[in-house]
Amino acid sequence: MASKPDFAGTDYRLSIQQGVSMGRRSQIEAEARKSGNVVTSVNVGSATAYIASGEIEVPPSALVSQTSKGAPMRVNRRQ
Repeated sequence: MASKPDFAGTDYRLSIQQGVSMGRRSQIEAEARKSGNVVTSVNVGSATAYIASGEIEVPPSALVSQTSKGAPMRVNRRQ
């Protein structure tokens, strides 16, 4: 949102509520800052509650995808 040309400010804050209808309400806070027409920082955070854990295996071939312009985009993964 902060990258849109019609946003003239330097700070943009957004509170997002989700999960209300399913009884698992959570609130996410997002903030973006920009200087001129360039977004300089984005922060997203929330309180969490542990409800599950798991692992996902991603084959190495899936760790490279294409950008909208066709150039390779590298995806970082934890070892």
